[in-house]
Amino acid sequence: MNQRQPSKFLLVVAFLQAILQSSVFALALPPALVHGVIGGIAGGTGALAAYPIDFVKSQLQTKEGREKYTGGIDAAVKISTSSKLGPLALYRGSLVNIVGILPEKAIKLGVNDFLRGAFMGYFGSLTILAEVVAGGLAGLAQVVATNPLEVVKVRKTCNKFNYFCGIAMAKSDMY
Repeated sequence: MNQRQPSKFLLVVAFLQAILQSSVFALALPPALVHGVIGGIAGGTGALAAYPIDFVKSQLQTKEGREKYTGGIDAAVKISTSSKLGPLALYRGSLVNIVGILPEKAIKLGVNDFLRGAFMGYFGSLTILAEVVAGGLAGLAQVVATNPLEVVKVRKTCNKFNYFCGIAMAKSDMY
C-alpha cells in the first residue's frame, strides 16, 4: 500500500504548533501570543493559497482589466501565458499580502484572547454578548492596524512594476 506522506511544510507547522503549545512555552508565553503566532502562520498559508484568485479579482476591478479580459479564467490564463514568470505571475504583489496577513491574524487573535480573558475576570463567565463584543473589538483593532497594508496590496496588484523601492515609495504611492 502506498500511503500519502504529509508535506514537509505541514510537518513544520505541526512541529511549531507543538513547541508553542508545550508546557515549557505555556509557562513562558501568554496564550494570546501563542494563538497570535499560530494564527499568523495559518493566515499566511491560507492567504498564499488563495492569492491568485484575489489577484485576478483585483485585475478585473480595474478599467484596463475589464477591457482586456472577458472573465476570471480568461484573466488567469492570459496573465500566466503573457509573463515570463508563467503561473507565478498570479502571485505578483503577494509578499505585501502575506506581510499584511501575519500581523492581521496575530492582532485579531491576540486582542480577542485578551478581551475574553478580561471579560471572564470581570464578569466571572463569558456571555454571548461578551463574545460578540470581544470579537467585534478584535476585528476593529485588526482593521485599524492593517488597513494601510491593504491599500498597498491593492495598488501593488494593479501596478505594472513588480516591487516598491522601499517604504518611502510605498507610502508616497499610498497617499
